[in-house]
Amino acid sequence: MRGMKAKYEVNKPDVYKKWIDFAETVPESDNVQSYVTKEGLHVPFREKLFPSCFLNGQSVLAVPIHRLQQRASTQVT
Repeated sequence: MRGMKAKYEVNKPDVYKKWIDFAETVPESDNVQSYVTKEGLHVPFREKLFPSCFLNGQSVLAVPIHRLQQRASTQVT
């Protein structure tokens, strides 16, 4: 944050404030559901893209994470 302060505090105070605000809400863990439960789910352009769909802003779909170890290796010959 020192670098952000030195670079933006004087010249771009609005950018610096957004970074400070973001730093205060950084998740405490990598659990997406706990973060969304606390902060809510932001869906950009929700009203335009999904006008007839109900989004409760609290639920995250369970999507499997494919780790690199699970993928087949690629060989270049």
